Amino acid sequence: MKRGVPGPDGPPSAPAGRRHGLDRAGKGGAMGDPAVGCFKIGLAGRGRTGFSRATKSTAMAIRKNLAGTECELVVDGRVDGPAAHELEIEVLALAKTDATTVYVNLAGANFLCSAAIRVLLQHRRQWKAKGKKFVVSRTSPEVDEILELTGMRDLIVESA
Repeated sequence: MKRGVPGPDGPPSAPAGRRHGLDRAGKGGAMGDPAVGCFKIGLAGRGRTGFSRATKSTAMAIRKNLAGTECELVVDGRVDGPAAHELEIEVLALAKTDATTVYVNLAGANFLCSAAIRVLLQHRRQWKAKGKKFVVSRTSPEVDEILELTGMRDLIVESA
């Protein structure tokens, strides 16, 4: 097959016997490299070998402190998607009790995902509409920065 002529084995610029960057033995890539060419080129010189990030992953933990009609939820760790769901389950369980005030203590949290921010904002509005208090009164520096960057700090955080 001539170079530049389309054929059954690949695009016009592919050498004979090569298709989609792999040779017939399933090896190769751009210029015989086992890595996919565009991926390797895109990351060259950046000191990265892939898209995975090394993050400090600590599981979220929630402690409830009940005192009469007041409850404090102490949240520690990383509040990612699944953890945000757990947080919502805890808040919904409190809504079924006689609690009139919920304090959310995020001093031990080191991350909030968008779902967690939604949980805090949505339940704050719902509790307020019922004449109850849902207060995020303590935040860690990391969480405070996330809320500030998203523009949600003034909507969610208030002093008790």
